[in-house]
Amino acid sequence: MQIHSEEFGQGAPVVLLHGVPADPAELRPLARRLGQKRRVLLMHLPGYGQTPAPRGPWALSDQHGWIERELSRRGIAEAALVGVSAGAYGALALALRGRIRATQVITLGGFAGLAEPECAGLRGFAEALRAGVDLGEVLVARFLAPEFARARPELARTVQSYLDAAPRAHIAAELEALAASADLRPELHSLDVPVLARVGELDLAAPPAQSEQIVAWARHAELEIVPGAGHLLLLEDEAQTLAAVERALSARG
Repeated sequence: MQIHSEEFGQGAPVVLLHGVPADPAELRPLARRLGQKRRVLLMHLPGYGQTPAPRGPWALSDQHGWIERELSRRGIAEAALVGVSAGAYGALALALRGRIRATQVITLGGFAGLAEPECAGLRGFAEALRAGVDLGEVLVARFLAPEFARARPELARTVQSYLDAAPRAHIAAELEALAASADLRPELHSLDVPVLARVGELDLAAPPAQSEQIVAWARHAELEIVPGAGHLLLLEDEAQTLAAVERALSARG
């Protein structure tokens, strides 16, 4: 399995990992901005963009290995890792695996482990997807703050379209893989790199408590809670979140 990646700019490498479900293109504004000073690799995770869905059974550890293989193919041995939502879990997992040396980890609406009720919710969502249930409104309610969704109906429709960003059977399998994923929280103390966890105050998909746990377990971590924002900070809080990511990377540099 080969992951497709888009490359922007030159300099110290930064890897961007999108969420589930999501369109990789939503990370291009961040990639272009960071690419003014850095070499940015925007991953198209399996099933999305220009990367096909896996043909057989797979686990998240397989996906992490495919990402590492693509970065190695690109000659990247170390990089800052930036992940959105489930991509944030992936960024933390890659940092802990150590095959690509992480210089920094930034999570946007992220999590490092899920409790059983949250896992059951993911499995229920996957089952409904397979049954053909229309979950567009459910996705909007979980991903966007209510006031923002009402004020920007065109972006609410964009979020609904995420369910068409990959084959629905693949999205369902991906959610089930997340539900079966390892709890990374007890391992985070071993990370000896800066971690920024930025999250919306009204995030329902990965509530602030999830980012608080990342910061509590990691050794060099900082928490930023965005008032009034939901899960998708790059939609609801684009300018400030772009600036926050760039500021964090510049501080490390």
